Amino acid sequence: MSTKLTLSIDEEVVRKAKEYSKASGRSLSSLIESYLIGLTSSGDANNEVSTPLTSRLLGSIKGNGSVDIEKVLTDNWKATDD
Repeated sequence: MSTKLTLSIDEEVVRKAKEYSKASGRSLSSLIESYLIGLTSSGDANNEVSTPLTSRLLGSIKGNGSVDIEKVLTDNWKATDD
């Protein structure tokens, strides 16, 4: 069952959200609903906000659990600098 909801949001935010909605081929209502589902989902130990998409992607890349992000970025930067 769907329920109407009235929100007060900054005009510029609404404009950008409508552009994003159109580009993604999803309704603004659908995007907001997905965000709210992710926001209110239980089971997130860190209480971090995640969307259904990020929840599905979580764990899809396997690794040893430790990454030196500075080294990765430095190595990649050097590779593109040549």
